[in-house]
Amino acid sequence: MDIVALFYNNSPNRLKQETMRIFNLFKFLSLFFILSAPYTSTEASTFAAGDIFTSNYFSNTINYYQNNGTFAGSFSVPSSYGDEVRGMAFGPDGLLYAVTSKGISGFDVLAIDSSGTVENTYFGTSYVAGNLSSGKITFGENGEFFVAGGDSLTAFTSHDASGSIIYNNNQVFDAANLPNGDLLVLSAYNLQEITPEGSVVRTLNSTYLVDARGVAYDAATNDIYVSMLGYTNNNFQLMRLNGKTGALENSTSYWYGDNIILTADNRLIVGSRTLAPGIFDLKLNYLGTLGTEQQMFVAQAPVPEPPILLLLGTGLLGLLGLNRRQQYPYHS
Repeated sequence: MDIVALFYNNSPNRLKQETMRIFNLFKFLSLFFILSAPYTSTEASTFAAGDIFTSNYFSNTINYYQNNGTFAGSFSVPSSYGDEVRGMAFGPDGLLYAVTSKGISGFDVLAIDSSGTVENTYFGTSYVAGNLSSGKITFGENGEFFVAGGDSLTAFTSHDASGSIIYNNNQVFDAANLPNGDLLVLSAYNLQEITPEGSVVRTLNSTYLVDARGVAYDAATNDIYVSMLGYTNNNFQLMRLNGKTGALENSTSYWYGDNIILTADNRLIVGSRTLAPGIFDLKLNYLGTLGTEQQMFVAQAPVPEPPILLLLGTGLLGLLGLNRRQQYPYHS
């Protein structure tokens, strides 16, 4: 028998009610602090849910913003890990994975905690330094991750320090995860679905893709978003494509748009080679910029799934109801 039960069974009725009221209030406050604390995937990670992270070519600095766009701070990756920070993505362990260029030696992938400490390092041989748009990273369904750079896509697992090239094409710039476990891989003139092992499943209609740079996928609508440098009279395009056919559904212009992310609140943030990251809705209406500083690469810290919050919220309401019932018991 626990202490609360022992105390309850040996106390006058009034004291019993007060004891259980305090005990339930304690449980309520404990859950409240869990909900109000920053979201963490692991004990080592305390990144605030929904924060936006940016990086840029020729720089080792990572900036971060609150989800509302307010600048929150920055930290720098030691130069011993590479010459510049390129693409970033959050892993299932809650760490920020950042690609760093190492010149002709290839690239590193750094798993970074919220203090800026590098927890793990991975290595690839592709020539990420050869193009300012190279070095984007995406995670697969099973925790593996993929880095686009040079003419290849390199696959990694969390327990292997070095990656393996699984796919080749002319200037591979980006990849996006699909719900079925496959990947959309974007090269300068091509958009293909491949398996995690690198086998081509299909090629989407891509006759209008010229110097494409970034790709994002919306599983809720089966839409694909692509940025490209383009060609005369059709340059610097941000496009929405049909996920089934690849047909062009809508487009707008954003100067030197590059890396694209789809945020948890259904906005597109588009990094740029010359501008501050642009913010768009899913219809490609321009909403503003993230900060005022030019930044090429963007990532967002994970946000808890709504069903989890709903479940915890329901539990809190249940505890409140229990507490009230014990204070004012029903009598027939």
